[in-house]
Amino acid sequence: MPVTTTAVIEPRVKAAHCPHCGGEFRLLDHEAPAPAIRRVDVMCRQCSAPRSFWFRVLRTELN
Repeated sequence: MPVTTTAVIEPRVKAAHCPHCGGEFRLLDHEAPAPAIRRVDVMCRQCSAPRSFWFRVLRTELN
């Protein structure tokens, strides 16, 4: 998912719901495996299903 700042990553993940049961996610790990790439590992609080969200941080150019 493209984002313009890392500040919106965790709120987006917390607003998402488990596709299996509709439960909320618990954050397990937030990692930057490459420049401008973020991976957030989560687990459903209700059914314990794991999931990873991938984000690309888009740099905006200033004029």
